[in-house]
Amino acid sequence: MNKVNYNDIFNEQISKVKATDKILLHVCCAPCLSGVIKRFEGLNLTLFYYNPNIMYKEEYDQRAQALIDYVDKINKGLAGVKFDKKVRLIIPEYDNLYFLNKISGFEKDKEGGTRCRICFALRLQKTYEFAKDNYYKYFCTTLTVSPHKDADIINRIGQQYEGYIPSDFKKNDGYLNSIKECKKHNIYRQTYCGCLFSTNNIKK
Repeated sequence: MNKVNYNDIFNEQISKVKATDKILLHVCCAPCLSGVIKRFEGLNLTLFYYNPNIMYKEEYDQRAQALIDYVDKINKGLAGVKFDKKVRLIIPEYDNLYFLNKISGFEKDKEGGTRCRICFALRLQKTYEFAKDNYYKYFCTTLTVSPHKDADIINRIGQQYEGYIPSDFKKNDGYLNSIKECKKHNIYRQTYCGCLFSTNNIKK
């Protein structure tokens, strides 16, 4: 079976997006955004930081602040990418309990297993709902830039929803670009995906 080239699909679909079309981009963190932001240059973009999986609140806030600072650089023209309108950033209320309830029973799953699929699904569903309620024509996610995440799984979930633009942002050196941009702009890079169960290296 031939593997789906989601990068080509993204390029094809994004080329049809008009400058006036509203796009909602789910953003997991500033490092991932830095690796993909140029792919949306010149479009009417809003960022949606919905990640209830992140533990603890201090970590969630630190990633949010890194994102706020990076978006400020984007809007001041300091990130090497241009937009006709300011890029908006929406940060919903933190609700880790919602995530914990959803993945209950799968805490001991291996990384990349059912727990992660549930996590992807709840974040993409929330992004879709916000996009629909606020008249965004398209939505997408930065999740596929991570080499630790399966773009096929993420896109199969996303394609259940109208307006979803598939991607594989690992292509075109997306992850490498992220590393370079973080060093260039001194962006905080977290050491684990988000949930307590994804690592043994954070406080218990």
